[in-house]
Amino acid sequence: MGINLLATAVVVVEVAFIATQGIGGDAHAYWAADLAHPYRHSTVDTLDAYLYSPAFLQAIAPLRLLPFALFFAVLTIAEAATLIWLAGPVVAAIALIPTPFSPVFTDMWFGNISVLIAGFVAISLRRPAAWSFVLLTKVTPGVGTLWLVGRRDWRALSLVVGATLAIVLVSVALGGIQPWVEWFSNLIANAALPPPDRAVHLPPLAIRLVLAAAVALVAGWRKWPAALPVVVILSVPVFWFGSLSVLLVWFRQLRDRARQDAEHQVGHVVDEEAG
Repeated sequence: MGINLLATAVVVVEVAFIATQGIGGDAHAYWAADLAHPYRHSTVDTLDAYLYSPAFLQAIAPLRLLPFALFFAVLTIAEAATLIWLAGPVVAAIALIPTPFSPVFTDMWFGNISVLIAGFVAISLRRPAAWSFVLLTKVTPGVGTLWLVGRRDWRALSLVVGATLAIVLVSVALGGIQPWVEWFSNLIANAALPPPDRAVHLPPLAIRLVLAAAVALVAGWRKWPAALPVVVILSVPVFWFGSLSVLLVWFRQLRDRARQDAEHQVGHVVDEEAG
């Protein structure tokens, strides 16, 4: 307990440092986007380029009323809380050490949402509808839903489709269809562009999507949930160093397995004593 409290205190200091000193360029794009026409200037890796769906922008609309400094602080705290839930306070404290060699620190420093993506992928193992967040932000990592096809879990897949469609319909009812038309046009336009110079250059997205789809199908068939973060990383539209933050899902899986083993052991002991 003592080391967890100490690690949590360290995380608080690290989060305060990121929230007050971080660049937050991606976060500023979420905060500054015009709700009516968010895709006027949305070329990848340009200033304040907003790239996610209209639904994401509508969902964070109340937070966008805050001054940007507070908006960035709230986002940073939300990601830190997700990080602790995924990996525990000790790993979180290590991951947030201010260094360019930490993908988690880098991702949060720039205000991206890869840590949140990791959180929703981890949740999706119990609540499949969580894939909606991935589909309506990064989009292409939604190929991970083929994991459900490999498992032949049609009920879970229907929950993903139903939840995503419901969010889209509510968004259209609130803001009209035009932002969605503009978003799809923007996705197509950006897909035709070469990756930014600052990004990590990998094989073309089309090749990576085919590979990610194959991995997802096999992982579902063989019941390998540990492959899901790999699927997501393979299929991100543009690969930044911070994209590796999705591997945090592995820590959550390890923690869940340890808890299940402990519960099983306790149950075994109780059964022996009862016998």
